[in-house]
Amino acid sequence: MNKILDQERDLKRGQKRHSCQSPDTRTTKTTSSAWYVRPAINIIAVCCYFALKCFGASWQIQLRGRENIECTLARGEKIIAAFWHQQYLPLFIVLRDISGCTFTSDSFRGRVIQRLCRMMGIECKILSADHACAEQQLLNAAMHYPALALAIDGPLGPYHVAKTGAIRVASMSHNTIVPVVCRGRRQWLNKTRWDKFAIPAPFTHIVAIFDQALTVPTTHDKDLLHDYATQLTNRLLQLEQEAQTVLE
Repeated sequence: MNKILDQERDLKRGQKRHSCQSPDTRTTKTTSSAWYVRPAINIIAVCCYFALKCFGASWQIQLRGRENIECTLARGEKIIAAFWHQQYLPLFIVLRDISGCTFTSDSFRGRVIQRLCRMMGIECKILSADHACAEQQLLNAAMHYPALALAIDGPLGPYHVAKTGAIRVASMSHNTIVPVVCRGRRQWLNKTRWDKFAIPAPFTHIVAIFDQALTVPTTHDKDLLHDYATQLTNRLLQLEQEAQTVLE
């Protein structure tokens, strides 16, 4: 009887290890369901790469508060650049010279984003669909990279509401959060998507604002983590208003 119980425990542990395995290191249904999926990912990523390079070369980007990231990194502190999912497109350009890692979901679109990131010289990892495993992936990355870039309301919303998961990661890894907002004077909004995805128009003026660092204490108190998530949400919304004022 004890032998059977031991075998059941070993099986459960093996299943847990497999379920928390990074999607980057295993074959997924997304990438193996049909022969044309992988080539399609590469073709779309290449098209997006050249489009982004052309758009990015035409944008007039104004940086405000960039020293908040540079000074924090210079002190040897690790950071999490926190931004809205809506604004990740221009951040490919704004954050490309910061050594670190960003993340995307395990989906066809996520694989395209990962391929695009790598073409831009940005490390990008696929997050597990399991929340506990995804959080462990973030913690591992936070220990390895000097900077992480996280869409704080991703991958599926709610819109412009910071989630406590990233706050918990910052608390456990002792990473400092730097809120970032990036807006274009003229931009197209995809209002059919939950995040109202923004595409700044060619030759438009873009302002990127980096707020002062937010330090989250080490804690497992859910109420305190929620308070910090609310504080981060409010700071990002304030930066949105500041960016809009600059662009007017």
